[in-house]
Amino acid sequence: MALLTFLALFLGAGSGIAAPCPAPGFTAAGPRIATGNEPVAVVAADFNNDRKPDLAVVNSGSNDVWIFLGDGPGALKVEAKVAVGENPRAIAVSDFNGDKLLDLAVVNYKSNDVSILEGDGKGHFKAATAVAAESNPVAIAVADFNDDKNPDLVVANSKSNSVSVVLNKGKGIFKVLGPLPVGAEPFSVLAEDVNGDGKLDLVVADSGSHDLSVLLGKGAGEFSPAVKYAAGKTPIAIAAGDLNGDGARDLGVANYGGNSVAVIFGGEKTRLAAAKLFPTQQALLSGAKGDFNEDGRTDLATVDGVTGTVTIVLQNDAGEMVSARTVTLPGEEPRASFAAAGDFNADGHDDLATVNNENTVVLLTGDGKGDFANAGSYPVDAIFAIAVADLNGDGKSDLALGAGKTVTVLLNDGGGKFLKPVSFPLGGQAQALATGDFNGDGKVDLASVNPKEINISVVAGDGKGAFGPATHYPVERTARAIVAADFNGDGKTDLATANDKDDSVSVFPGDGKGAFGARKNFPVGARPFAIVAEDFNGDGKVDLATANHSSSDASVILGDGKGSFSRAINYAAGYLPTSIFAGNFGGAAGRESSTIVLTIATSPTTTLRPRPRRQRPSRPLSSKIWRAELRWERRTAS
Repeated sequence: MALLTFLALFLGAGSGIAAPCPAPGFTAAGPRIATGNEPVAVVAADFNNDRKPDLAVVNSGSNDVWIFLGDGPGALKVEAKVAVGENPRAIAVSDFNGDKLLDLAVVNYKSNDVSILEGDGKGHFKAATAVAAESNPVAIAVADFNDDKNPDLVVANSKSNSVSVVLNKGKGIFKVLGPLPVGAEPFSVLAEDVNGDGKLDLVVADSGSHDLSVLLGKGAGEFSPAVKYAAGKTPIAIAAGDLNGDGARDLGVANYGGNSVAVIFGGEKTRLAAAKLFPTQQALLSGAKGDFNEDGRTDLATVDGVTGTVTIVLQNDAGEMVSARTVTLPGEEPRASFAAAGDFNADGHDDLATVNNENTVVLLTGDGKGDFANAGSYPVDAIFAIAVADLNGDGKSDLALGAGKTVTVLLNDGGGKFLKPVSFPLGGQAQALATGDFNGDGKVDLASVNPKEINISVVAGDGKGAFGPATHYPVERTARAIVAADFNGDGKTDLATANDKDDSVSVFPGDGKGAFGARKNFPVGARPFAIVAEDFNGDGKVDLATANHSSSDASVILGDGKGSFSRAINYAAGYLPTSIFAGNFGGAAGRESSTIVLTIATSPTTTLRPRPRRQRPSRPLSSKIWRAELRWERRTAS
C-alpha cells in the first residue's frame, strides 16, 4: 500500500482580522423566480401584515418594483408590479405617511428623483409620487433627522457629488433641503451617530475620490460640512458597529477597487481615527510548483493579487508546507495574476515568471535555496494565460502568453533574458493554455481554451518558436481550463477541459496528426475552475482532478486507460478553490504523488473518503495560508 497525501491551502487571517470560522449553514438555493428586467436591489418586509416576510425587487431595466408575497416556508408569488421613475437603483422601506402601513422609497438614477409608493397593508401600492433629487441619485437611507418622529430620507447623488436630505413633514409630504457637498461619485450613504452625541450623522462612501465623507448632525435636519477620511480604493459600501468592544460606533468600508476592507474606529467627539486596511485577498488566483530549494520535494509559489507579492512555500522532511519568504513585485500597484516556473537562465535552478496587472512579465531568478531576485520586466499585451515550454528546440524554457486573440511568444536567450515578443493569431481570447506534441512531429504545439468564442484553438509549432494557423473545436459554453495528456493509452496526446457552469470535464481524443475527435463529458463538482492530469492511484493510467469553486471541493475522476473515467470522488478543499496542482507533497523526496488546492478563503475540512487512514486538523502556515493534511490508502496496481 502506498500513501496518497491530499493538502489544501487556505487563506487565513491577517493581523487584526478574526480567525477563520465555520461556513454559514445555508441550504442549497431554491428555484429561480422571474423578475422584471435587470433587478438591482431588494428589500424584505411584511407588506400584507400576515407576519411573514415578503420581498420588493427593484428592476432597473423595466423601471418598476415587483412585490413578492411570502408564504412563510419560503415560497413567493408576485402580488403587484408598480411603475417608478427611470433607471431605479436603490430602495428603502418605512411608514412615510403615518398610517401604520409600510411604504417604499425608490431612487431613480436617470429621472433624478425618488418615487414614494404608499402601501395599503395588503401587498399593493398606490401610484408613485416623485420627490426631486440631484443628478444621478444611486443610494438612499431612512432615519429621523429632526426628532419629529417622522422617517426622513437622505439620498446620495453620484453625478452632482452631493447628498440630499429630504425631511418628512408627515402624511407623505416631503421637503427637500439644499444639497450637501461630499466627495466624488458618492456610491452609498449611512445614517449613524458616529460621535456619540445623540444626533444622527451622515457617512458617505465616495467611490471616485476614494474616501469617506462624514457630516456631523446638528439636529433639526442640519449637518456640518463634510470631513474626509481616506478609506482605500473605490469604497462602495459602509456598515457601522462596535468592532473593538469599546462601546463606540465604528465603521467598516468595502473597497471595490482595492480588494480590501477599511475599518475606522470611533470614540472621539470631533474626529474619527485613521482607517486601517485589511486585504480581503479575493485576488489570490494561481501559483506555480517547482523544487525551489532543490531537496527533491515539490514546493509552491503562490500569487497574491492584492498585495502584489509572490509567497514561496517550501516543503520540509515531514511533508509540512512552510511559508519561507515573500517576493514583492515591481510597479506602483502590482497585482500578479499568473505565475509559471522554469529554468529561464540555464543555471540549473527553478525560476519564476509572473504576469501582473500592468501588462508586464516579471522574471524572478531562483538561487536553488528558495530565494529569488528580480531579473527584469518585459512589457506585453493584456495577458490571460501563461505556459512554459521549449518552443524553439534549443533546450531552454520559453514563455507562451495568451494575449487577446493571439499567443505571444517570449523566446529565452539562455542568459536569463527574453527576446522581443512575437505574436501569432489564435482566433479566440485564451483563458488557459496547454502544450504538447499534437501532430507527432516532435515539436511543441499549443492549445487554448477560449470561453468567449466557445471553442479550443490548436496551433502547430514549427520548432523555431513560430506557430501556424489555428484549427478550432467546439467546447461546452463555459469551458475555462485545459490540460493535455494521453488519456486513452494510444501514445497520442489528448485534451481535457474543465467546464465551469456545466460542472463537467470534456475529453477530446487526439489522432496524433493534429486533429481531435468529438468530446465526451464526465461530471465533477460545481463550477470547476482548474484541472490537472496525474496518475493518482498508481495504476499507470492518467487520472484527472478539478478545483471546484462553488462546491468548495476537488473532484478526482480515475482513468481507465481507454479514454473513459470513473464517477467523481469529491474531497473537501476549503472555500472557493481556484487552482490545483499535482506533485510530490508527501515529505520524503520521491515518496508519493499528491495534490494541492489553492483557495481564496477559509473553511474547515472534516472528512476524506474513501478509506480514511489519518486526518490532521487545519493549521496556519502564515498569516495568509492555511493547510489541512489528509491521508488515505492507495492501492498499487498488481
